[in-house]
Amino acid sequence: MSKKLGKHKLGRYEHQKYLQDDGNVSLDSTYTVDAQALNGTGLISSSVGFLNTKLTIMEGGTDTGVSDKTNIVGDHKIFVTGRLSQSIKLPQATATNAGDKIEVLVADGGIISASIGVSSTGTTRLSSGKVTVHSTNAKFQSLNFATDTSTQINLSEAVSMAGGKEGSVYRFYYQEKDKIHVEANGLLGADGTIALDANISSSAAGGGFQEL
Repeated sequence: MSKKLGKHKLGRYEHQKYLQDDGNVSLDSTYTVDAQALNGTGLISSSVGFLNTKLTIMEGGTDTGVSDKTNIVGDHKIFVTGRLSQSIKLPQATATNAGDKIEVLVADGGIISASIGVSSTGTTRLSSGKVTVHSTNAKFQSLNFATDTSTQINLSEAVSMAGGKEGSVYRFYYQEKDKIHVEANGLLGADGTIALDANISSSAAGGGFQEL
């Protein structure tokens, strides 16, 4: 039995295998591609955009220690919706996941008092980027990663830390093997003059933060 895919008529064999065409293929309905990877050598475009449904909800709670997210593959969003005292361990940067972006977003009711980063026993470092922290009285400060020794950023409501209050966003761009670029925008839940220092990042977490 044949099946029509856009303007193309597929026999049973072609429908089960693949469609090879030197011209344009137009899909006039909704189709699901079941594959481990969809690769293209040219530009893949859409007039309405692409929907990425890969996300994780972390509700917080009383657990401490480390929440292992090293199995994340591809672009991913992590929403924190409660008080989180667990450190978030992200994947190491490899040649395979170069180009990925992982975002940690502190949503309504969320707050993080822990660390986000990669295991210090690996070879990946937070090699570039910046941390910007704002307090409620319009004070803010930014620091860049001056060295490539950091493996995580430390979050809390202290004025020397990298925020973590509702509205905070932490983006990790996988640049290349062993290198992650960080764009961190943290919020504090109180007034205060920001006093960021070396405590915002570490290769061996201090200040009571969980080592990854």
